Amino acid sequence: MEYFIITVVSVIVIYLSRQYMGTDEYESGEVLNLSNQEQRSEEANVMKTENDSDTVNLVYEVLRKIGCEPAEEKQIGDEYYVYFNYQGETFLIIAKRDTKWINVYDLWWYSLSSYKDIEEFSILRKLINEENKNGSYIVFYTINNENEQIDVHTKKNVLFIPQIPDIDQYLISVLQYFFETKRNIFIELEKHKVVKEHDRV
Repeated sequence: MEYFIITVVSVIVIYLSRQYMGTDEYESGEVLNLSNQEQRSEEANVMKTENDSDTVNLVYEVLRKIGCEPAEEKQIGDEYYVYFNYQGETFLIIAKRDTKWINVYDLWWYSLSSYKDIEEFSILRKLINEENKNGSYIVFYTINNENEQIDVHTKKNVLFIPQIPDIDQYLISVLQYFFETKRNIFIELEKHKVVKEHDRV
């Protein structure tokens, strides 16, 4: 697992460094001496490869590889919303065709009443702030005023390009950590409930 994570991080670092700092080509430790014509040809090929890559299609391809058929799909502007189920949870991926990053959401994994569960909501907000301070996944809540319900969700922004090795396993790792994030909050929430019950005795 450590080797896999190191490999993925290395690919991401290399990709980002090429995006922001340009690329120098080396072979056997020596700089390749390309003619101006060869350089222009290579630059054109790189641009063509980048333009031909389609993040949305890659999302569908990888989801099918891990056995997840989209449950719902819609397009809003240039954003594609892909809902799917993974291990009993409802996930959403928002992707754009010309963007190398995707937003992944674990939706509605916890709900409580904004009218009845005021004390629990206060504790939950503190736990969310603590998790967001220490983790790389963003936990947030939405309030539905019509049914007086508070829903909790998690979000992660990730690089998603074909160059990532074993990209299906990469996505599975991303999804698995959503469960870890949720479990951290549930454990702390349960601790507060136990203390509360103990104080009542």
